[in-house]
Amino acid sequence: MILLDDFADLVLKTHDLYSQQQEYVRMKNALVNLGNAKDWDKLVRRADSGQLNGMNVLLRLVSAEALENLVNTATSSFFFRETRRAAENLNSPSPGGFLIVSDEGRQLVNQPQPTVSLFDLNAPSQWRELQRLFGMLLHMPFNASGIITSLWVDANGTRHIALHNELDAMAMWRYLGTTLLLAVLLACTLVNALLALRRIHRNRQRMADIQLYYDK
Repeated sequence: MILLDDFADLVLKTHDLYSQQQEYVRMKNALVNLGNAKDWDKLVRRADSGQLNGMNVLLRLVSAEALENLVNTATSSFFFRETRRAAENLNSPSPGGFLIVSDEGRQLVNQPQPTVSLFDLNAPSQWRELQRLFGMLLHMPFNASGIITSLWVDANGTRHIALHNELDAMAMWRYLGTTLLLAVLLACTLVNALLALRRIHRNRQRMADIQLYYDK
């Protein structure tokens, strides 16, 4: 046998979580049967008035497993919906704030990548993982520097700032070497093109000289 304590709190939390009457009918009917009430509204009124305070329900193992499955099924959609909504809000720049990005596509913070994708987890684990990621990003030190290449304000008042990394000595030598290599390749291409044109011209001239020789 399984003891389900604080039945009134369970009813009230279920009512707060599933306020729409057409949602999760099986979950509500199960609680109505456990509370020996006529309908869901009367059960909620009894729990809200304190008539169910201290009431505990004793369930058989099969009934407890069935109720647990109902709870998991009912809460999964809620967790999925709220997790996606919270993720969208976190990814949306706050009105009147600042959004700093790299125009080179670089990450401005070094964070360990999770081994499992957020949406590959089950519903409760998704919410806990999102809270962990949010707490980690909120307390992660942040430092951005570089050359501002773009600056604009969107309709929400968020200022978007695009940064380009400042060149150091190694980057300067790398860019200089790349420029010299491209110059050498262009010079080789130009020389080969001129030599090819000269060979074509000399070949045509040679054929014309041979034809003129035989004509004479």
